[in-house]
Amino acid sequence: MASRFGAGHLMLGTDHPFLNAPLETAPAPLTEAGDRGILDASRVARILGRNADDFLGL
Repeated sequence: MASRFGAGHLMLGTDHPFLNAPLETAPAPLTEAGDRGILDASRVARILGRNADDFLGL
């Protein structure tokens, strides 16, 4: 999705409290993509929070 739409257009979200998965595991796919070199650290950071901050005007 990041390569198709751009990391600046993605945000991490959850269906909490409707799913039983712990919230701590939600960022795991993104951090793994960063560890594997699929996404650079700045893109991971944007998806994990900076995009939401910008969208919400925080």
